[in-house]
Amino acid sequence: MKLHAITIKKGHHYPSLLNWLKGIDLTYAEMPVLFRPTEESKYTLDRSDQADWNKLYGRVRYRFINNRIIREEQWHVWRWLPSLKTFQVARYSNIDGVMEWHAIQDVAVGETATLYNSWFSYWLPLSFHFGGADSNGDGLGGKAPNTIKFYIG
Repeated sequence: MKLHAITIKKGHHYPSLLNWLKGIDLTYAEMPVLFRPTEESKYTLDRSDQADWNKLYGRVRYRFINNRIIREEQWHVWRWLPSLKTFQVARYSNIDGVMEWHAIQDVAVGETATLYNSWFSYWLPLSFHFGGADSNGDGLGGKAPNTIKFYIG
């Protein structure tokens, strides 16, 4: 299986449009998807932002319940933990603000994690996104602090 290089430039949340579209395509892959971090996948943020999970790809749906629109997301996610010198990948769901992580696995630089889409039950695709909240307001928490590169396919 061919792995594609995905690059997210310093100061950005998203890769190029072509790379972003690759993530959309991966949401419908019937075969397992491989994720391989590199030395260029590492990054350093403040402690609370470092713990945030970056989104690889996923799916979403919206439901109307009790006169409210409820957003429900399912993702494959990743992060770098410098204190443990490892990457982690996981399945992540966010149902109206209630977040859960499942099947967390450690992945070393150059190793490959296998992602299975069979757990997705929603249909609308979501693609790569770096960063989470900017908890200390330094402007970096939600964006790549350096150019990030990993392989997926």
